[in-house]
Amino acid sequence: MKNVVITMLKKAGLALSLALIVSMGYVTEAAAQGKSISAKGKLTKLARHPNIVAPKTLDMAVFQVENTLKFKVHMENYAGNNVNIRIKDASHKVLYEEKVKDVSKYIRKFDFSTMADGQYTFEISNGTETLSKDISLQTLSARSLQIND
Repeated sequence: MKNVVITMLKKAGLALSLALIVSMGYVTEAAAQGKSISAKGKLTKLARHPNIVAPKTLDMAVFQVENTLKFKVHMENYAGNNVNIRIKDASHKVLYEEKVKDVSKYIRKFDFSTMADGQYTFEISNGTETLSKDISLQTLSARSLQIND
C-alpha cells in the first residue's frame, strides 16, 4: 500500500511538473508577444514595468576588413521594417545616410580610406530600436629598428 501511494505521488508530481513547464512555455510565448496572463488565464497587455524587457528588433555586427580601412556590417532587422543607416562625425554631422526599405538582413562594406582622421559613429535604426558603433580612425607612423655595421 505504501508503495502504491508513493507511486501515485510521483506520478502526480510529474504531472504537476509537466503542467508547470507547459504553462511557463505559454507565459513565455505571451511575453514575447507583449502580453501577460491574468489570474483567470486570459491574455492581457503587459503593464509598463522596469523589469520587463521588450524583445530585440534589431542586431548588428561590425568587423574591420583585415589590414584595410574598410569595415563590414552585418545587420538583422527582426521587425522587417525600413532601416536608416547613418555615419556621423564627432560633431554629430551626418556624413552618409541610406534608407533601406523592408529589409530583414543587410550586409555591406564601407570604405574609410578617403576619410580624415577622427571619431565617427555608425548608426542603424528601424524606428523601434537604434544601435550604434563608435569608430576611431587615426594614422600611425611606423617605427623600425635597424642595426648599422
